[in-house]
Amino acid sequence: MQGLDPAARAVWYGRADGLLDWALRVYKFQKRRLGGGIESSGLAGGLESAEAEQARYYLRLFTRAARTVEAVGGCGDLDGAGWGETSRIYLDPKEGSGALREMLQAPPREHKVLSLFPAKSVSASAGFFSPEKLYRLVAGYIVTNPVHGKAAARRWQEAQREAGLDVTDDLLSALGDEYGFALVTFAQNMFSPGSFVLAWKAKGAAAAAKAIARLTGAVRAKPTSEGVSYLNITEEEYDGVGMRVLYLPFPLAGLNPTLGVVDGYLVLASGKDTFQSVVETAKKREKSIREDGDFRRLAVRTAEKGTSISFSRVADQVDNLASSLRSFSALLALGALGEKPQTPEEEKERAELNETMSLLNDAARVVEALKAYRVNASSCAYTGGCLEMKNYTEIEMKEGK
Repeated sequence: MQGLDPAARAVWYGRADGLLDWALRVYKFQKRRLGGGIESSGLAGGLESAEAEQARYYLRLFTRAARTVEAVGGCGDLDGAGWGETSRIYLDPKEGSGALREMLQAPPREHKVLSLFPAKSVSASAGFFSPEKLYRLVAGYIVTNPVHGKAAARRWQEAQREAGLDVTDDLLSALGDEYGFALVTFAQNMFSPGSFVLAWKAKGAAAAAKAIARLTGAVRAKPTSEGVSYLNITEEEYDGVGMRVLYLPFPLAGLNPTLGVVDGYLVLASGKDTFQSVVETAKKREKSIREDGDFRRLAVRTAEKGTSISFSRVADQVDNLASSLRSFSALLALGALGEKPQTPEEEKERAELNETMSLLNDAARVVEALKAYRVNASSCAYTGGCLEMKNYTEIEMKEGK
């Protein structure tokens, strides 16, 4: 707890021993419950044995992961501009999962991927981990499941063969250990779903080109039940940057998934316009989220370098949610503009509809009160022998509050 304020408004501390002891007691109970069930006769006994064996398997994984954490602690308090929290996870240097400890102890680094995201993005996050390592770890756990592991692995292999895509060799092997995601704009209506960007550091131009070719090839090769593919993928270029654009057979404004390599990152954008905006930002012709005033102000309060970082314009998200609730209420009101109810059942339905609209409008008013929370940022970094997470929410303070 050194460096944390014990006099803060909120302080928390706990050791992982208690949770681990509980898990071990459950494990021992399941072990006793299993008993000689494997040799027991009858279908019911066999099923019970399989369920108990699977429960024991997952409990072993849980206890192994839990042993990685030795203790947690933190504090939170208000200042003149908002609410800040600092939480720490202390790792056991010997016990637990070595793979999990290695991932959590990654050294702090600069999130360069944020330089691709437009300045006025609604939210953005970035971090470091290898998807290939994680995939192999998870796949290994699935295969060793004593009940369904081999069958699940077999089904997964069959699904990849059917799709004509090897997830490890064709996709994950091309990805590095840095990623980022940004929600650029909100959905305006059901025909305009908003825009987003997912970017992952590529291991090289050749590996990225292979991943794009294999991925788009698998999409092209997937026909409909009538044996015809209505998906149209075109190869286009914007300011010297190649992109594959998927045109859907139904109209959704701005939704044309676009894939390409920008500044060494494999980029998937929700639409061609959004992809082009990423190119403009990478070429410094548009400002990035790292140059945004709100982001810069909160990055100082958290940490711009680390293993992960996130930023969110909370007030904008709250306003969008309130608008969506009111729009849904208005849509229901249009449905109620019909003939006057003629039967008791119709009168009951109309009363329930009116009550639903009232609840939606009340919920919108409650949600709007949360607009006082303006922006939020959080970061995570391994430093000083522990995993330190900082979170800060800027609040619009009212006089006398």
